[in-house]
Amino acid sequence: MGTVDRTSNDQLRRNIWRSLLILKSAAISELPSVVSGLSVRKGRSLLRELEIHGYVAKVYQLKRQVYSQAIDSPSLPPVCQNCGRPFSAKACSKNQKRQTETDRETQTKAQRQRNKKAAIKEGAKLIKDRLENEVTHDAA
Repeated sequence: MGTVDRTSNDQLRRNIWRSLLILKSAAISELPSVVSGLSVRKGRSLLRELEIHGYVAKVYQLKRQVYSQAIDSPSLPPVCQNCGRPFSAKACSKNQKRQTETDRETQTKAQRQRNKKAAIKEGAKLIKDRLENEVTHDAA
């Protein structure tokens, strides 16, 4: 998929999102009339991506499938806030983002611990040097 395709898909996805915000719910067949450049096939594909990531929900109204926003947000983020991956990703791991945050916290804690040890070592060296200087100065 080229950059132009991704850009147009991102724009179509945002336009679908805005349409669902305004319409509250819509069938796939209704979206091409309100989203310029959208085909039923492309709409189905983009809605499925948003559904996988938990941004839209498919419900049945009067024996027909309609989609509505599953989260309350006026704008669609550029990537999934659950997993941090693009909406075109075929799966969403809601724990992936949490795992990344946990890994980052663990790394930060480890770095703080290393800094603390280094500071203690440096402080001990300064105290040792001072004591040696005092002993040498007193002996003179």
